Amino acid sequence: MRLVSFSRPENGYRDGIRPGLLVDDEIVDLSDPAVGLPSTMRSLLSLGTSGMEQVRAAPSKNVARLARDTVHLHAPVPDPPNILAIG
Repeated sequence: MRLVSFSRPENGYRDGIRPGLLVDDEIVDLSDPAVGLPSTMRSLLSLGTSGMEQVRAAPSKNVARLARDTVHLHAPVPDPPNILAIG
């Protein structure tokens, strides 16, 4: 299971960054209302185990799927709460 954050070209770079699940060469849109998950990766991760169970079940539902080459991938968590660095 590989979680990704993506945007569609028509939504611009920062607008519309959504959580997704990479399945083969397709992105399952986890923000699709049929899945019932939050529209940001941080909110999705804060759901913990119950959220991950919903993520695993998402590919079996009738949800939006996008070809990998039609979306722009971003950092997995585009707005992390903390950034730790050692210098």
